[in-house]
Amino acid sequence: MRPARTAPVRCGNGWLAAEGNVRPWGAPERERIIAGQGAVRGSSTSRHLAVIIAHYCCNIPDIWRSPMFSLQTIFGSGTQFYALLDDAAAAALDSAKALHAMMKEADRQPALDAFKLARLRERAAADKLSKALVDSYITPFEREDIEALGSALHKIPKQIEKFADRYALATAHLAHIDFAPRAAMLEQAAEVVVKMVDELEHMNLDRMTALNEKLRSIENEADRLMLELYREIYSGKLDSLQMFLLKEFFEILEKAIDRCREAGVVAYQIVLKNS
Repeated sequence: MRPARTAPVRCGNGWLAAEGNVRPWGAPERERIIAGQGAVRGSSTSRHLAVIIAHYCCNIPDIWRSPMFSLQTIFGSGTQFYALLDDAAAAALDSAKALHAMMKEADRQPALDAFKLARLRERAAADKLSKALVDSYITPFEREDIEALGSALHKIPKQIEKFADRYALATAHLAHIDFAPRAAMLEQAAEVVVKMVDELEHMNLDRMTALNEKLRSIENEADRLMLELYREIYSGKLDSLQMFLLKEFFEILEKAIDRCREAGVVAYQIVLKNS
């Protein structure tokens, strides 16, 4: 015995059967759907399309007739990628803040826990991002761009941790060197990267261009400071060990700022392509 038909459910411009009804509707219900189709329903093409819609809406299984059904239920919306990229950028900023704090307290024995935690957070975000690229049918922009940005963000805390690890080993020889101004610039660059990654969801070219220019100015200032460093190295006032350490550590910091710049360029190019 066929189940009794319950009240129809309103869906768009037509009517679908309520849960539990699996038998085809009769002509009145079909005509009700056809009559409600589109602003150009007077044309024969749109009417033929409405007839097809009416036929299938009245005969498909219950799960497909649910008013909540959409393709996003199956394929996803791709919005999880924004959150994962935000997490990776935030981990890079946490690492930069930890380095700046370490340089402001250079008289204390360096603690590396904050850098390890930031790297763990970034690795977790990177793993989730890789898995999401495999599992998701829909992405907010090209998969290659997501991979490129994820890779660029991954390199920032990695470079900062490299500096922190070596600094902890050579603290006794670096007491006379003030790394705090450069570390502050790195933190500023990481903050800009976080804002640029956050802007990807909005695809606002004007705001992204302004952030890109700000990041470029930070990089230019870092390059200027590196020239002053080389002037000091070439002055002949430093012994060989001091020259080696000074050059190595400042170049690591400069490269960390360059990593921020690279991530910003990838984010900017994504907006250029999709805005």
